[in-house]
Amino acid sequence: MTSATRSLSKIAEPWSQRWRRFITFSDIHHISLQAASTAVYIFAGNVLEQMIVENKNYWTVDWSTVIKFTVINLFIVFPITYGWLSFLEKRLVPPGSQQDALKKTALDQFVFVPLFTAFFICLIGLIDSRGWEDTRKRFGEQDWLAVLGNNFRLWPLIQYLNFSYIHFNRRILFINSVEFLWSMWMMYRYTS
Repeated sequence: MTSATRSLSKIAEPWSQRWRRFITFSDIHHISLQAASTAVYIFAGNVLEQMIVENKNYWTVDWSTVIKFTVINLFIVFPITYGWLSFLEKRLVPPGSQQDALKKTALDQFVFVPLFTAFFICLIGLIDSRGWEDTRKRFGEQDWLAVLGNNFRLWPLIQYLNFSYIHFNRRILFINSVEFLWSMWMMYRYTS
């Protein structure tokens, strides 16, 4: 073994140990870890969206919106998403082949996503006290189709990769990584 290989090995070993500890931790505490990652990603995404898209600084960030989206995602979106993924995994399409991943992706994108998007838009509209008529008008005229259109540009591939290669205990972590950017777009749509 050359000195360069030994040096590289010394650098890589602590990281591989950390990775193994993370995998063990995520297997034991997967629900807590995924819930925490949901809150952190949504919180950070909302703050960054306001700072980058709306040109706000730390002092002008609308913290009530940040907290609102974080709480909604932690206590409503996360449990529904986790329940849906569990249902897909354990009841509807047991894990297996690439064909099973395609079935899960199709069910996710063509059943869950349209219904959940409608629910989310209505929920945000009602929480923002826009009233049912304004919420229904925005839903029908622009938001639902715009969100679904953008969803279908990205999420079928992401979910196929998720169902094909990501262990169930880390699927929401993977989704949250992509969701970080997606949520900034969603929040931009609802704050404009």
